[in-house]
Amino acid sequence: MIFIPLSFAVSLFLVAFLLRLSLQGRESLVRNHLFVLLIALYAAQTTLVGLRWGYGMTAVLPLLSLLATAIPPLTYLAFRDLAREEGAGLSLADWPHLLPTAALVVLHFVWRDPIDLLIIAEFLAYGLRLLWLARLGPDGLVAARLDGTLRSHRSLLLSAFTLVASAFTDIAISLDLLWGEGRHSALMVSAATTLILLLLGIAAVVAGAEEGDGEGEGSGDGGAEAARIARRVGLARACV
Repeated sequence: MIFIPLSFAVSLFLVAFLLRLSLQGRESLVRNHLFVLLIALYAAQTTLVGLRWGYGMTAVLPLLSLLATAIPPLTYLAFRDLAREEGAGLSLADWPHLLPTAALVVLHFVWRDPIDLLIIAEFLAYGLRLLWLARLGPDGLVAARLDGTLRSHRSLLLSAFTLVASAFTDIAISLDLLWGEGRHSALMVSAATTLILLLLGIAAVVAGAEEGDGEGEGSGDGGAEAARIARRVGLARACV
């Protein structure tokens, strides 16, 4: 009987959503390009997890670590766009978010011992940044569709807590390697990573779907626009 890792099923789920989004047209892909890129990254990572822990392919480990450092900043940048009225997308000012990935590449050739610590610190830091981004509630997502802010905010919280949980899971795995001689590490890494990527994928899918479906349905609706303006005014007052 052919063994198929569970992480492959997660990859299939994410790829299916990407195909669904692509069928909505090029405009939908462009409008949600960060979430599209994020979901594609999750799909690639879950595939690599299946190859490593399902079939024992150690050759994918460097790429697995490299993509892992790209997940937290891209997750943050995708949700950050929902909290900004202008300047959506990436810009040259976002270059510091490449530093963890660049640091990992350097450490891979110079000193590999701190790589795990780097990834743990990155997931924890970006998880806390997402929690800070979510502090104003659904009204803080000023660029989100008015009827989808609650679900987008829940997706933001899910991503934040999942990144933080991932950091603590990596700590537990490191302790098992240190004190338990890694007896449970393979199972913990495979199960935890698959679950974490599934939760992050669900969050990105929900947020991406909210921004992809029905965009422009109320482009001429003055009431909806007035409500959006009122929501932003209320947010400004809350920040004073």
